[in-house]
Amino acid sequence: FVEESAPGLCHCFTAERVRWAWATVDTRSVYLCTEPHPALALDPEESNVALAPFLDLLNHTDTAQVTAEVNLKSQSYEITTGDGFKKYDQVFISYGAYNNTKLLINYGFVLPQNVHNTYAFTVDKLVSCMPASCGHIERKRSILGEANLQRNLVCSVDGMSWSLSTALKIFVLPWELLFKWKLLLQGASLGDDIDTESDKVAAVMVEEALSEANRHLHAVKGQSQVTHHTLLLRLAQDDVDILTATLAHIRSS
Repeated sequence: FVEESAPGLCHCFTAERVRWAWATVDTRSVYLCTEPHPALALDPEESNVALAPFLDLLNHTDTAQVTAEVNLKSQSYEITTGDGFKKYDQVFISYGAYNNTKLLINYGFVLPQNVHNTYAFTVDKLVSCMPASCGHIERKRSILGEANLQRNLVCSVDGMSWSLSTALKIFVLPWELLFKWKLLLQGASLGDDIDTESDKVAAVMVEEALSEANRHLHAVKGQSQVTHHTLLLRLAQDDVDILTATLAHIRSS
């Protein structure tokens, strides 16, 4: 972009300077929808920003109930909290529904307990855990695409997401029941056998992920010299906590 739009400034830009500038602006800005500019063909989430450095005085919590908007009449950016605060209490706002990974990347901190933390699975991971008797995999993959289920294949400390649970049930459906897959989207059960089989596959998948997460946690613990070790340790522990809780939910169902 700089080479095309302002070649005379190329000598001023290094990767380190761009990284510093991006972090400085990103952590002190808010989303503001603006008119598109032909020279800035960027991701709207990254380019529609307005600097609001005063907000740096307000810390983030995952449970904050706030609304934020531009008041065109007063020409100001207004944040309204739905939480109660006593005199002299610290006021918290929400930077967004971010998990700890995104908080660390964007803001340099994590929360001890974050309700937005999840552990994500891929469709390939689901397929790899299916028993050999599970057939018609490609058709079932296409069904996940039709139902838009592949976007939220996650679990949290509260268990598997609806998308993950439903996707597993679709994969374990025998061919003679596959035509009924849309009933699963409506919350219907296609039999105890399907529910039991999908839970078995889920347990295998989560157990494998938990073993891998524990190995990663052990590796991170042994790298105490790494920058931001405590924060990275928190991320690794988050995965273990989520998968442990999810496995408990599956086994108790």
